[in-house]
Amino acid sequence: MHEMGLAAEIIRVVSEEARAAGGAAVSVLRLRVGEWAGVEVESLRFALEAMGEDTLLAGCRVEIETVAPLFRCGECNATYAGDGYFAACAHCGAFGGELVQGDELTVAELEVEEA
Repeated sequence: MHEMGLAAEIIRVVSEEARAAGGAAVSVLRLRVGEWAGVEVESLRFALEAMGEDTLLAGCRVEIETVAPLFRCGECNATYAGDGYFAACAHCGAFGGELVQGDELTVAELEVEEA
């Protein structure tokens, strides 16, 4: 379960940022996880809560936004939703757009309690 490794790295990065901001604790952690990121969202949430027990994240609320795949057409430059790399552009019908969102794992926002 690679979500444990992801959780450990998120906890490390978030703790460093919270300390640098003079924070004593993280009250809310907001993540953006792409549907194609290869992450099981509920396993990640569980890992963050379990592994964050003795850290600045202890008891914090974890909010996870799931991000759908979005492509940019190489022909007409339009952005469109698709269910695969070979989905046709909704605007011009061309195939093989570039994935521009949907595979990310990002710390979107932190709410930090001051020391």
